[in-house]
Amino acid sequence: MMIDTIKLIIPYSEHPDWLHTAHLQRHFDSISGRIKAIGNPCHADKVQGIYKPKVTYAEQVRNGYRRTYQLAIELSLPKLVYGNNFTELTDTDFTRAVQELAGSLRLHYGVIVTSQQIEHAGVAKIDYSKNIPFTNHTSVSSIIKNMAKAGIAKTYDVQKTDFKNGGMAYHAKHTNTLDVVMYDKIADLRQSIVSEKRTEEKDSYVQRDLLEAISADSALSFARFEVRINRTRKLREELIATGIASNLTFRELFSTDVSRKVLTRHWSDIFDLIPKSSTATNDTLEQRLIATKQANPNVSSLA
Repeated sequence: MMIDTIKLIIPYSEHPDWLHTAHLQRHFDSISGRIKAIGNPCHADKVQGIYKPKVTYAEQVRNGYRRTYQLAIELSLPKLVYGNNFTELTDTDFTRAVQELAGSLRLHYGVIVTSQQIEHAGVAKIDYSKNIPFTNHTSVSSIIKNMAKAGIAKTYDVQKTDFKNGGMAYHAKHTNTLDVVMYDKIADLRQSIVSEKRTEEKDSYVQRDLLEAISADSALSFARFEVRINRTRKLREELIATGIASNLTFRELFSTDVSRKVLTRHWSDIFDLIPKSSTATNDTLEQRLIATKQANPNVSSLA
């Protein structure tokens, strides 16, 4: 279990030199003096399966006099490193992730950042995630139905969404800053071929070539469990709740241990509230996960 999507913030003390030659779409507001430069994957990139981070550079005046300079980078780290997010990152991937990101920014946008800048970049958004594979014809919808039995209304504002293709996603939202999600990863990938507007994850075009091989095994399914944290303040609160002290830098948060603690806390919050029933004794893997968690509350089902 590890990070998937992340948004990094790199501050500057002045106008960076690379901005003059970078391949970015520029916007200038003559009234506010705000400068914005954006880089996104284009249609040709998607057709060719080229993965690019999304970048936004912004200059603006704050408090009436102080000018700030900031580069925001948003990307799926496993898609950058491995070309898909079925493969999960580990702690040993950090150096490679930093190098791949610096190289991608330079190659595709002409944006020059150092490894040190990336390592110490602040984190404004992060999605911790875990792929849970099943090889015994288990349907992800059955897991989600069990999740829906949990009485979590007091903890989360729950929203459930069904895909037309039969896949299902379950959201447990607590304001716009936190979203806990379980969804059918294979169904989501199939849906991306029709339209990404209705998918849980974006930029799936880079891993659609995996779909044929995955679909060939009818017994195989993938449940995807994610905790999406969308604000710095909320991220700090989440880490405090799990007993983690951090300055919220990329280097500190690129951690299997941190990811496990955050995911397990929300996994427990949901699955501990699922009522015990006769179905929990049936011999299917997702039901055994629930039964084991209920019988051994101190044992992590995500370990």
